Amino acid sequence: MAPAPIPIRVLVADDDDAMRELLVQVLTDEGYLVSEARDGIELLALLAPGAAAVDVVLADHRMPGASGLSVLARVGRGATWVLMSAFADDQVTAEALHLGAFRVLAKPLVLEELLVTVRAIAAA
Repeated sequence: MAPAPIPIRVLVADDDDAMRELLVQVLTDEGYLVSEARDGIELLALLAPGAAAVDVVLADHRMPGASGLSVLARVGRGATWVLMSAFADDQVTAEALHLGAFRVLAKPLVLEELLVTVRAIAAA
């Protein structure tokens, strides 16, 4: 019998409580281990050296304390990043991809598009 696959650990960072809670619920229902951050400061803390490992970061671009893009620039390596934004113009998208983001998703999010993206990361 093959060992059970290791669950993918996803960190959701969004200052919109309803959006964050929805994403946490949807991803948990899909079987992912999900943690959450309410703003850029919490996101930085959860990605600090010595913090629990994370496989995927889903971060809102505009958050209090630090933007998802600025956190990606500071500590982006080690996890696969997906930046979410209602304000993602070509410049933000290009910068996020240049910094190593896997994808930039426009808000309002299409949940199936988000799940397809996370599944693709998990399968890689």
